[in-house]
Formats: sequence, structure tokens, C-alpha cells
Amino acid sequence: LDLNFEHKKVNKLQLIEMQNKKTGKLFSFCCSSSAIIKEKKLSIKRNLSQIGLQLGLLYQISDDLIDVRGNSNKAGKLIKRDIKKGKATLINLFGYNNSLKFAYSLKNNLVNKIKKYGTKSRDLLESLEYIIHREV
Repeated sequence: LDLNFEHKKVNKLQLIEMQNKKTGKLFSFCCSSSAIIKEKKLSIKRNLSQIGLQLGLLYQISDDLIDVRGNSNKAGKLIKRDIKKGKATLINLFGYNNSLKFAYSLKNNLVNKIKKYGTKSRDLLESLEYIIHREV
């Protein structure tokens, strides 16, 4: 999907769906796997899966923000490649500042959801902080 959306106009829903399939499903499984192993209720598995999808979206937005204004040495990769390749990103859709606001709003929403799991969620909260504050 990522490659199919290059140089095409996409809307927010299409973009989020693509990000969920690209990155979100990986994060979703990672978040829900502990509930699967522990044989927790389906509602807990679904909640953790949704948290993972949103974490994946946040990671992707953060990565796209780094691509626009990051430092290649700190990022550990070449930057400004998304624009050159015509990648579909939230930044292309909303602009840098609005995408940054969206990322922080998503992060705050996730913190509230994750904190419901108490002290066992500490590692996940730390991962969330890492994602949102990655070096740019």
C-alpha cells in the first residue's frame, strides 16, 4: 500500500488504514501477545490490540516527522526521502505542525489508556515516551 500510494492524493482514513497495515499490526500483536499468552479476556486482548495499532500510528508519524526535520546522523538514516519519493504521509496531508499536534494528542490518549493497566504498563509507557521523543 505504501508504494501504491506514492504520488497519489489520499485522505486521512486511507492513510491511517495504510499505516495500520504497515506498522500498526506489528505493534498490535506485540501489545496483545502477553494477553494471548496469559489467556486474558477477549476485551483485554482487543484493548491491547487497539493500543498497539495507535502506537504503530504514533511511531509512523514520529518517523515521518524525523524524515522532514531530522538529522541523518541522529536518525541513523537518510532524511527527506519521503518527499522525494512522493510518499503519502500525514505531514503531506496536514502539514508539519498539525501532524506534530496530532502526534501529541494521540500520545496523551494512549497514556490514559495504558495507565489503566497499572504498574504492569510501565515498560509500555516508557516505549511510548521513546517513540514520541525520538531524536530529530
